[in-house]
Amino acid sequence: MKTLEAIFTKLDVQSLAYVGSRVPAGSSIEFEISHLSASHRVAADQTITMAHVTALRDSFVLLEYRSYQAMRCDRGVPDDQTVARKSILEDFQRWFQLFWLVLDTIFPEGNEPKPQYDQISKQCRLLHIRYLIMTMRLANQGPSREIVFDTFEDSFAEIIRHAEALLGASPPRLLFTMDMELIEPLYFAAMKCREPTKRARALNLLNSCTQEGIWDGPLMAAIARYAVCLEEALFETEFPSSQLHSTKDEYSSSVADRMWNHRRAVNAETCRVSSLALLSVDWKHRTAFVECGHAGGKVRTMCTAATLP
Repeated sequence: MKTLEAIFTKLDVQSLAYVGSRVPAGSSIEFEISHLSASHRVAADQTITMAHVTALRDSFVLLEYRSYQAMRCDRGVPDDQTVARKSILEDFQRWFQLFWLVLDTIFPEGNEPKPQYDQISKQCRLLHIRYLIMTMRLANQGPSREIVFDTFEDSFAEIIRHAEALLGASPPRLLFTMDMELIEPLYFAAMKCREPTKRARALNLLNSCTQEGIWDGPLMAAIARYAVCLEEALFETEFPSSQLHSTKDEYSSSVADRMWNHRRAVNAETCRVSSLALLSVDWKHRTAFVECGHAGGKVRTMCTAATLP
């Protein structure tokens, strides 16, 4: 019964991340730090086992589930310090203190994993990615403020580093998996990280993914790439190069570089996609009809995975 409950909780997390809550308002899965049993706790000199990582992952899923519910309920709430969100962030911080002991043992000083932890390291990378994504999501609730994500460069860099290690690993990844692993985090990075080099890496990695549950890698890459092009077009219209007092070298730089270099000098928020809704998806032809929202209004378009270079 516990196994079935864990499986359906994972699927609920996917639905919450992808299309919104299907859970009735007021229902919740309670998480208390006291639920973390001895199997989660690791001594500094202890050998890490898959049981430790599995226990931490299962407790993280409950926190993740609770977080998505809180974020859906908080939409439109002006106070970004709601009691529910504050409580969840505190639980995440306490959870991470336990996870850090595992992470630091497997990846000493942030280096490559120790040989004996080669298999366990994959699950730890995925778990660290999910933790970084969720803390960024929770940090930017209430009124939409895309510029907040500019402060998370280190988090995006860590997500991309983990993803590159996982996608470049041998044996090759499965063509399909029910677990939500890399596609959703890489899509988030491609949408929210505006530093040009990291954003390009996230897009390329996303396009190289296959399918995870309801997430299709190349299709999500096509959607994210359209959002990037829209932001660049909005920036060019709102802030032409001639108005930015650019140097001669900057005139020849890309729009993405100018957007990033001048993000503090102009009202960057007006040129950023703040919301993206999937209106319909044709899975057979890997095509999605989407609606992008920004300060000036909304734009609808069709995105197809096959149109990617």
